[in-house]
Amino acid sequence: MTKRQRIENIIVGTLLDLEDHYDDCRGYITDDMFRDETNRRIYGLITKMKDEGCKHTDPCSIFDRFGEDVADIVARMCELCSEFSFESRKIRYNETVFISNSLNGTEYPVTNIEFIDYVRRFINIQIEDEKRN
Repeated sequence: MTKRQRIENIIVGTLLDLEDHYDDCRGYITDDMFRDETNRRIYGLITKMKDEGCKHTDPCSIFDRFGEDVADIVARMCELCSEFSFESRKIRYNETVFISNSLNGTEYPVTNIEFIDYVRRFINIQIEDEKRN
């Protein structure tokens, strides 16, 4: 998996989580910036729902809103939400650091990265790619 793909997955996975980070993306990221077609499609659905005033954009809410039209991507949405949600990844990482520090007597720092940092990285990658093309 490329760095870009991982960041795309983290952004979409986070927006599918119950924690709302859409405001960090609004106005900066558009669905055409995603190379992965499924991520592009999911981001477009999330944007549509947010524009309609929907608060929740988790996989169940998207399925409730769009029904059979999204049945083919429900499994992928669940995977992104569970494996790539920023909040979950950060918690797992910091727990691992805590356990490692406790067992080994080391003092590795926990991460203080925020979701907006991934948004910035994604935008920078997009700009670099556009310059190359």
